[in-house]
Amino acid sequence: MHLEIGKIRLGQREYDEAIAAFDAELAVDAYSVEALTRAGEAYYLSSKPDVAMRYLERALSVNPRAAAAHKVIGQVFFKRRDFPRTIEHLRSALDLGIRDDGTVHYQLGRALSIVGDREGAAKHLAIVKRLREARSEIVRDRFEDLKD
Repeated sequence: MHLEIGKIRLGQREYDEAIAAFDAELAVDAYSVEALTRAGEAYYLSSKPDVAMRYLERALSVNPRAAAAHKVIGQVFFKRRDFPRTIEHLRSALDLGIRDDGTVHYQLGRALSIVGDREGAAKHLAIVKRLREARSEIVRDRFEDLKD
C-alpha cells in the first residue's frame, strides 16, 4: 500500500510525501527495487541528486537490470552534464525495456549530439518527433470523438 500511495504522491508532485511513503515501503521490504527507484526519482525531481543516486545505486545492486533505475540515473547524469554516463544508462534503460519514452530519447539524443555522434542523435530525436506526432494525433482523435 505504501508503494501505491508513494506513486500517487509522486504523480501529484508531492515529493516529500512520496519519499515518506517509499521509505515506509522500504522499512517493510528493504529490497524493493520499485520503492528504491521511485524514491530516487522523487529525490531527483526535488533537486537532491546525491540522495537520489544512493537510492538508485541500491536499486541496481539488487537488480542490475532495473530499467527504470537506469533511466533515472541517466537523467541525473544528464543534469550533471556527464554525457558518457548519461548515454550508458539511458541506452541500458532502452535495452532493458523502457519504451516510447520521449524524455529518454530526447536526453539520449542530446547527449549523443554533445559527444559528437550526430547519426545516433538524429535517430533518437526522430523518435521524439514521431512520439509527439502520435500523441497529437491521439488528442485530435479524442476531440473528434467528443464532437459526435
